[in-house]
Amino acid sequence: MAKLGHHQYFRADRITLKLISQSFDVLFDFTVDWNVDSIELYKSVTAAVFLNTILTTHRLVTEKLKTQGSIFGFCGFPTFFNRGRIEVVVQESDKEELKNILNRLNVEYTLVKDQVGMVTPRVVCMVINEAYGALQQGVATREDIDLSMKLGTNYPYGPFEWGEMIGMDNLKNLMLALKDSTIDARFNPNF
Repeated sequence: MAKLGHHQYFRADRITLKLISQSFDVLFDFTVDWNVDSIELYKSVTAAVFLNTILTTHRLVTEKLKTQGSIFGFCGFPTFFNRGRIEVVVQESDKEELKNILNRLNVEYTLVKDQVGMVTPRVVCMVINEAYGALQQGVATREDIDLSMKLGTNYPYGPFEWGEMIGMDNLKNLMLALKDSTIDARFNPNF
């Protein structure tokens, strides 16, 4: 158990979570890889659950998961959750509960359309992908591209720095999920 501000939190693996899930009001699951075990875990959960739905859609997850509590989609990729505001996908019927929960947690949020990649992660992922394309074409060095994006766009990190923080596997999986959902070749990974 640890503290974040005046909130207590507990990081649990899936096995531990199955045992303790009934003792929490709200669960945040940062797991990216959804499988049968994930679905089974949540069948008995009564708490409100925030699921990292970045590689899929909220609709698809809620169709598969039948819980007793509400399900909210959010981006749980590294660097996107610890910002001043999180992006959330919610069913119309759960909007008031979402507002109450996040107000109690003192977390600002923006409702976004239910789509793969949401908004900010999709844009940042494309910037990172374009930076790798520019590097491959010899436009500039990694260091120059990182510095240009920090100075020119006031991004908190350069694209290569940000990509490493998010995780290249996460980025590649998001690019491929975007490509599958849009059938758009611009989502071909350059890294």
